[in-house]
Parts: sequence; C-alpha cells; structure tokens
Amino acid sequence: MEPYERITRFLREVRRALNRVSLGEAALATFAILGIATLAALALAQTLGQGPGRWSWAVVGVGALASGIAVWRLWLRPRRRREADDELALWVESRVDGLESGLVTSVQTESLLAQRDPARPLGFSPELAHAATARTANKIVEIVPRALPERRRLKRLAGIAAGVAAVMGLLAVAAPGLYADGAPLLVAAPVAEEMGDGVRLVPVAMSQLELEIVPPEYTGIKPRKLRRSAGDFEALEGSEVRFVGTALYDAQEAFLTLESDPTTSFPLKVEADGTVRGAFRVGTSDRYQFVLTDKQRNTIREKAWRQVDARTDAAPEIQLLLPESDLEVKPDDRLTFFFEGSDDYGLDRVELVIEDDGGQELDRRVVRSPRGERLSRGDEEVAIARLGLEPGDSADLHFEAFDLNTLSGPGVGKSQSRRVTLYSPEAEHDRLLEDLDRIIDQMIDVLADRLENPVEGKETLRLANYVAAGQGINAATLSLIADMTTLINGLSTDALTSDELRTAVREVRDRQQDIADQEGAHLRRTVLGNATAQDDVMVTLLFEANQEGAGELEAGVLRLHRLLDEARKDSVLDAGRELLETQNEIMELLKQLKDQKDPKALEAAMKKLKRLQEKLSKLQHELSKLRERAPYENQNPSQRPSDKQKSMADMKSTMDQIQKLLEEGKVDEAMKLLEELNKNTQELMSALQNDLESGGAMSATARQKAQKFTSDLDELADGQRGLKGETGELDRQIDERQARELKEQQEQALEAAREQAKALQEQLDGIDGKPLHPSDREALEQLKKDAAELGKDLDRGQVGEAAERAQKLGEGAASLKSEVGESEARELDQKRLDGLRDGMEKLGDGQEKAEELAETLKGMMPKPGEGLQPGEEGEAKRLGQRQNELSEKLSELEKDVAELDKEMPGIEQEMKEPLQQAGEAMGQAKSELEGKRPGEAKGHQQEALEHLEKAQQNMQQRMQQKGGKGPEDQAGINDPEAKVEIPDEDPYGAPRNFREEVLKAMKERAPERYKDAIQRFYEELIK
Repeated sequence: MEPYERITRFLREVRRALNRVSLGEAALATFAILGIATLAALALAQTLGQGPGRWSWAVVGVGALASGIAVWRLWLRPRRRREADDELALWVESRVDGLESGLVTSVQTESLLAQRDPARPLGFSPELAHAATARTANKIVEIVPRALPERRRLKRLAGIAAGVAAVMGLLAVAAPGLYADGAPLLVAAPVAEEMGDGVRLVPVAMSQLELEIVPPEYTGIKPRKLRRSAGDFEALEGSEVRFVGTALYDAQEAFLTLESDPTTSFPLKVEADGTVRGAFRVGTSDRYQFVLTDKQRNTIREKAWRQVDARTDAAPEIQLLLPESDLEVKPDDRLTFFFEGSDDYGLDRVELVIEDDGGQELDRRVVRSPRGERLSRGDEEVAIARLGLEPGDSADLHFEAFDLNTLSGPGVGKSQSRRVTLYSPEAEHDRLLEDLDRIIDQMIDVLADRLENPVEGKETLRLANYVAAGQGINAATLSLIADMTTLINGLSTDALTSDELRTAVREVRDRQQDIADQEGAHLRRTVLGNATAQDDVMVTLLFEANQEGAGELEAGVLRLHRLLDEARKDSVLDAGRELLETQNEIMELLKQLKDQKDPKALEAAMKKLKRLQEKLSKLQHELSKLRERAPYENQNPSQRPSDKQKSMADMKSTMDQIQKLLEEGKVDEAMKLLEELNKNTQELMSALQNDLESGGAMSATARQKAQKFTSDLDELADGQRGLKGETGELDRQIDERQARELKEQQEQALEAAREQAKALQEQLDGIDGKPLHPSDREALEQLKKDAAELGKDLDRGQVGEAAERAQKLGEGAASLKSEVGESEARELDQKRLDGLRDGMEKLGDGQEKAEELAETLKGMMPKPGEGLQPGEEGEAKRLGQRQNELSEKLSELEKDVAELDKEMPGIEQEMKEPLQQAGEAMGQAKSELEGKRPGEAKGHQQEALEHLEKAQQNMQQRMQQKGGKGPEDQAGINDPEAKVEIPDEDPYGAPRNFREEVLKAMKERAPERYKDAIQRFYEELIK
C-alpha cells in the first residue's frame, strides 16, 4: 500500500472516531435538555391549572431551541471543520508527539503532486517528499485512531443524562400525578361552565378517580386497580367495577348516569370529606358520567362522558387435528381422534359428538375435563362396532368445547367434522359394475373409430392420412387399456365379483395391449421410414392391425356385456334378499316393542325401516338397468309380473303406511302390514328368480323344491341372525348394568385395583430395555402399552376387560421372562448380564402383580348367569324358547334336504355337515340361555350362524352349477318344456339401447364410401 494511501486511510478513521464521539455528546445533551424541559413544563402546567397550563409549551420550546444549539455546537460545526485533511492533520500532530509536522507535509505534498504542472518547477524534490511521507506513514502505524478523541465531556454528559432519566423514573413512581394530571393540562382548554335547563354543566365533576375492576369469579383473574384514572377503561362483561373519587364541588349527593339510560340515576355514597364511592357491573359497552347535587339543591353535571368498553367472553376454539379427512371404515375398526381446544379464561369440558346422516345424535360423551386449563389436547378412541352402523351408513364426528362462563351461559366451540362411512362391499361392487359399463361404452367408441379408419381403402398415396388416423386410434386404445387396468385392480379385491368376470376383463385388456403394441410399432416405423417402396407393405400392416383390433373389440364388447348382465342379475337377487332380511329384523324389533314397550326398539325399528326404503330404491335401480337391457315387453308373457305381485310403488306406499302407524303407536297394525309386505316381497323374489335365472338341466320340480329349500334356509339364517342380535343386546345391557352396580358398590375395591394397576405399570416402566434383544424390547414396549390401557379400563369401570387384560399381561410377562432368561444364559458381557438379570427379576415381580390383579378383578365380577334381574331372566328364557323353535325348523330342513337329494343327487351329502354342526351349536346356545348365560350363548349362536351361511353358500353354488348356459338349452326362461310365444323382436338379441346407440353412431360418423361395409358389420353385430 502506498504511503500516501495509508495516511489518507488513517485520517479517515480518525475523522470517523471524532464524529462518533461528537454525535454521542449531542444526543446525550439533547436528551438531558429535553428531559429537564419536559419536567419543568409538566410542573408549570399543574401550577397554572387548566387553561393557563397550555403556556407551559413555551418551556418545551426553549428546551427544543437549546437542544438545537447543542447539536450545532457539539456535532455539526466540529464535523464541518474536520472535513479538510490538512486541518485534521494539524489536530492529530497536536495530540501525538514525534510526528514533527510530517503528517501535514505529507497531506500538502500529495495535493501538490496531484496538481503538478510539468512546465513549472515544484520547488521541492518529489523523491525527498516521498521518503518523508514513507517515514511518517511508518510512525502512524502504532497510533490507534479510536484512542485520539477526548471523551471526558462525553462521560460528563452521559452522567447528566443518566441523572435526568433517574429523576424522571423516580417521579413516575413517587408522583405519578405529575404525568397523569400534568399532561392533560398541557392541552386542556380553560374551564367553562354552562347552564342548560337549570343544570350547571362542568367539564369534570370528579377527580382523583381510582378504579378497581373485579373480573367474574369463573375467570380466576385477580382484580386490577387503575389509579388516577380519567374513568375510561376496558373490562370483561360481568365484571364488577368499584370506584373512589373526590368531588370537585361541595356535593351533598352524587349519582352515576349511563348514556344508554339517561333518565335513570344510580345513587353513590358521599362522605364528609367529599370522597365519593360506588360500584356497578359491566354489561355492554356504554358511557357514563357523574352528577352532583350541592347543598343548595343545584345540579352539577359533567359535560364529557367516560367510556366503558365491554369485552365479550369469546367462545372456546377447538380443532379436530387427526384424522385429516373423511374415512371409510370396517366394523371392527377402532379409530382415534385427536383434538386441541383453547379458551381465553379456561375450559370446562370437551365432548365428542357423533351424529348420523340425518343429524340425530348417536352418542355424546365427555372426553376431557380440563378444570380451567386454557389449552387442552387429547384423543378419544371410537369403536365403530358401537355406533350401530350398517354397511353404507355414515356418521359425522366432531368435538365441542365448553368454557366456564356462569353468567351468560357456557360458550360452545365446535370443531371440524369428520365423516366415517362403513365399508359396503355391495356399494363397491355396484361402483365397479358402473365402471365396467362405462368401459364397454368406451370400447364401442374405439370400435366405431376403427371401422371408420380410412386405412380400409388401402390407397398408398394416402399413407400420411392413415398414420394420423392410426395414431389417434392407438392413443384411444391406450387410454382404454389404462382404464381397464384400474378396473382390474378394483375387481381383484371385490369379493362379490365372479372369477369369470375378472378373467374376462383381464384377457380383453391383454389382447388390446398386444394389438396396441403391434400397431404402435407399425406407426413408428412408418413415421421414421422414408422408402417409397415400403408404402404398400406399411399400408397392409396397418390395415391388418386395424382389422384385428376391430375383431377383438367386437368379441370383447359382447363377452363383457353378457357377464355384466349376469352380475347385475346377481345384484338384483341380492337386493331382494336384503329386503327380506331387513323385514325380518323389523318384525323382531316390533315384537320386542310390543312385549316390552322398549322405546329403543321403536327407534331401532324406524331406523331399519329407513334402511328398508333405501334397499327398495336399490332394487328398483338395479331392475331399471336390467330393463334397459331386457325390458319386460321383450320377454315371454309368462315372465311379466303377475297381478298378485305388489309393484314397487305399492311396496313403497306400504312402507310409508308402516312408518306412519309406528309414529302413531299402532304397533299391531304395523305388524300386519309388515307381514303383507313380506309376503309380497317373497312373491316378487320368486318371480325375479324365475325371470333372471336360467333353467339348465334342472327340472321345474327340482327348481321349485330347491327354491323352497333355499327360502326356508334363508329364513332360518335370518332368524338365527336376529336372535343372535337380541342375545347380544341382552348381554350388553346386563354387562352395562352390572358394571354400573359394580362401580357404585365396589368403588373402594376399584380404587385398590387402580393402585395395583399403577404399581404394575411402574414396575414395567422401571425395566431397562437396552440390554434386551430387539424382539424382546418390542414385547416389553407392548406390555407397557397394555399396562397403560389396563389403567384406562379401570378408570372407565370396565372390570371384565381389565381382568382379561391383566391376565394377558401376566402371561406376557412370564413369556418375556422366559425369553430374557434364554438371552441371559448366552450373555458373556457382565454389564449386559446384570441388566438382563435385573429385567428378569422385575418381570417376575410384574407377573406376580398382574396375576394378583387379575384374580382380584375376577373376584369383583359377577359370574355368568348370577345377579340377573327378574326381567333379564325372563328375557333369557324367551330367547331360549326362540332358539328351540329355530332348532325345530332346522330339523325340518334336514328332512327336506333328504327329499331334495332325489332331484339333486349329492346335495344331502354337501349340506349334512354344516346343518349338523349348526344344530349342535343351536343346542349349546339353548342350554346357555336356559342357564341364564346370554354371553356364552351369543358365541354359540354366532357359530350356528356361520354354519348356516356355509350351507347357504353350498346351496347357491349348486344352483349356479345346475343353471342353464344359454338359449339352446331351454325354450323359455323358466320351464324348458313350456310353450313359448315368440315376440316380434328376438328376446335374445342385442339390447335395444345398445342397438340404437350403435346405429346412431353408424349413421352420424360413418363416411359415405364405407357406409355399405359398416352397415353389414353392424347388422351382424346386433343380430
């Protein structure tokens, strides 16, 4: 770095240091002057009083002028002097010894050298000047620029400013009136008294006002005081405001008036020394003023109003954190919902609310009682099985938070809602069939495009046009393949879809994929190729690929149409069976309502009736789709609905009548109508089976017997299903009652059990999992979680669940102890060996605690069949009788299957095992019900129901195997020997809507030159 540059930089740093010190001095002096002027102005304003006090601004002006002078003299003027480098160099030489004017000389010689005129001599040697400058530059290296400025004045000014700040702070604490009263006087106008209607108006009638604001008790907030207040304040609604002030006039009486009610005056207490006391409660935002009455009975009223801002207690806020979206659930799912609630003054409780589709509450329970906490987080588990949903039903869940407001009532905050929908295999199956229907339409569109492809002309000169059309068709085919792949994925998990349909869709998709790949390869070669000699070959290849694609599409459309029809026929029959099942369930509920007058039975019956109406709509929807494919007028006259059958509209009308009768309490009449509806539904189902099922190798007699047996078997299974539901409901009621009684009678025992559970959890939590094998560590974590759940079971009073969990905990601890023992036998490291032994010891203690707690809880539980009330014993006896009736019906079915075996050889052997096992399970259930043990009976009933459903499945498979395969196997839809009247239109031809759509597409889209060829193709397609 050049010497001149070092000197210039040095002077710049010195100038910056001096400017900082000068600025600090000016700022401190300004603060001290303005602080003193402010205090003097406030004191003078209080001395002069209202009006003249405004002259105190002159003191503030003098202070501002003095501050300006200080800034000029301490900062601005010195700063200007230091701008010249030679002046600054002289100042530095005066502060630093040994420079010997070298610094000033260097600055001046640098200037002369910069302005040097080659024609004129300098008067000194540049080399000598440069050497002197270098010597000076070396001297200033050791000089610190920040150390040169004088700081004694800065320190004095800092002390003065600190003293002024301290005085201002002390006055704010010791004499707050100097600020509170003096500041308003600086701007207050002179006191002017006015007379109006015999009332003396004054600006202020009350001074030295002190307020104490006492919030409502439920907030838990301490009272706050406002000293020397002007009277304006903000407070929570319901707060009590107590005030003390001094009347400025000789008052005998004092009143408080509100702007919202000026005609009413509230008396205040006036003491002998002029002190006025009073209190009022904050309602809504308002304004108030004081009114005095002197000894001459003159009224003195304040001109100004004092403001009251009432703050409303806001409702709590609550958010449903998880899950973040609606869910589709299964019956055995247990969902956990997480929430976060807050309130400005504390929460009282948080409730979980569950509503059905119609907004009716299914459940409401308190999930958290924060006891005044302002923020509360938590979760709640919901068992889907307890909601009573049926497949396809939905329920909306949300949280509600309540605050502690006891004045206007608790505020309520509502969270977002989440909808849970019970998974319905039927609904999923219907959706997939709709997707298949759309894909078939998509296949028809692609087929029409292939038939209209200009490549059919085989003109070589139009190869470019062929390629463009082929690329569009290939893209449409690939889109079709993608949609079919999505459908295949859905069908793969659909239990109601037949294997034949899955296979057909996959095979059609694969053939289209092969054709698209081949056609795509041809198109790419055509686009990239330039040889004219290959045009004929490429046209031929594109023509053959298009022909193959059209043929495969034609076969695929017809194949998938046939399978879609069969699937929809199955859906119709399933919907009819659901109708019968639901009707039987409603009948059982009505019997229960009639016998026990149970309002819950009525509620359940109304819900089932709504479900019945939905299933009727579903049946109508499915039938409408089939009528689009094969309307009644295109079938044999014998297959049209008979006069004895109730139409769909009549059935709906009957359901509406049943609902009205139930609402009026006419149960007997409703049951009669329900029996009639059930009979008509059975006739409708019989007709549907005759219309939709093919006869095949079965004779009319065999089919009639098989249908009767199937109907009786379905009725028996429905009866067993309903009985199982009633038994389960009885068992649930008994468990809930006994749990309540147990909680009331043995609360002390429950508390002891909770202490045992807590000790068990602490024992397990004290086990160090680090020395354990990873799998053993996972088992230990599961034991800890089960111990925590055990405590929750006891808190809820669920002794039975707690006993089972404690038993499992003991077994788990024993098993884990054994596993740890094996690890201990192999361990060589002493530290890990000690950890394993300690864990084994604690697991042993945990096992003993768990087993002891399990025995304690089992001793608290009533034994099955004990402690039943007379009504419960009677209900168990009635259910046992019904179980016996179902057993007798099963015996009759076993006889019927022997007769059916004559017409359907082998059916008896297939049905023997499930029917026999169902009978054994029914007998065990009957014994348990007679022994007043509905809980054990329910398990046997479930076993019997599973065997009956197995028998239903066997019978359905046999019926399908015996079904006809096509029109060549029979003359009519029902009886193959019956005489059939052939209608004008072929009943086995392509569907009318399908034919009309194809013809419409042909007429609208076919080019004129291909009209004859496409006409012939569609004539073959729709035959």
